[in-house]
Amino acid sequence: MKFERHHRILKELSISGVVKVSNLAKSLKVTKETIRSDLNELAGQGYLTRCHGGAFITLDSLDNVAKNEIAYVLEKYESAQKIKKVSLP
Repeated sequence: MKFERHHRILKELSISGVVKVSNLAKSLKVTKETIRSDLNELAGQGYLTRCHGGAFITLDSLDNVAKNEIAYVLEKYESAQKIKKVSLP
């Protein structure tokens, strides 16, 4: 859950460059406090910069977002391959 929220937050940031706590809370169906916590954690990891009411992406953090996106895709691919192996007769 948390990993997927972080991924969706970073994806939105990579598209628009800025996110608002209230919008994220509505779209992800979680509390504003949860989003604030997620944004603070992502800021601590260097993925974004916090601002009042949301966050924005900086040029320095774009590289981190790209690496995170690649890791997410690889993890999903590996999971799909494991499921495929288990389901084959």
